[in-house]
Amino acid sequence: MKILQIVNGAIGVIEGAFMTVAVVVMNAIMLIVTVDVALRYIFNSPLPWTFDVVSIYLMVALFFLSVSDTLQHNRHVSVDILHRFTKRALQRSMELVGYVASLPLFWIMFERGSAYFWDSYVTGAATVGNVFWPTWMSAAFIPLGLGLLLSRIVFRVCALVVALINRAERVEGAIAAGEGGGH
Repeated sequence: MKILQIVNGAIGVIEGAFMTVAVVVMNAIMLIVTVDVALRYIFNSPLPWTFDVVSIYLMVALFFLSVSDTLQHNRHVSVDILHRFTKRALQRSMELVGYVASLPLFWIMFERGSAYFWDSYVTGAATVGNVFWPTWMSAAFIPLGLGLLLSRIVFRVCALVVALINRAERVEGAIAAGEGGGH
């Protein structure tokens, strides 16, 4: 089980770094939008680039940098109705089936996101308008975030298998619903 602790710690360090950047991004969004609104209504002169920067770069970064940590802390949407009324082994088996079933979907998203990023980077893809915003920079967050999410899911599958085999009381790296720390 020591290897599971090491892997969980390594993934956690990367998630922590991504979340630190996501917090900075969220604060940047709030600051930019606040300044834009103030300039719009006080001086009738908004920042012309606010919408582009927030929607093309910052929102994409915020979502993909936080997706794995959100799973780690059980903050994703889940259906708990059956989960509450079943025994622990069945709960873990249902979670295992869900994670295994999700792996191909997230792998395809990761692979397509990586290809999109690379194609955007190589071709110098940019938005059309007054300012040509390069889109490859925001596309980079797709494989980064989904790659880390895939790592977290593969870890969860391994940890659940070990817990089921050993009939362990606790699953390595699992945080019970409601125990996740806020960032």
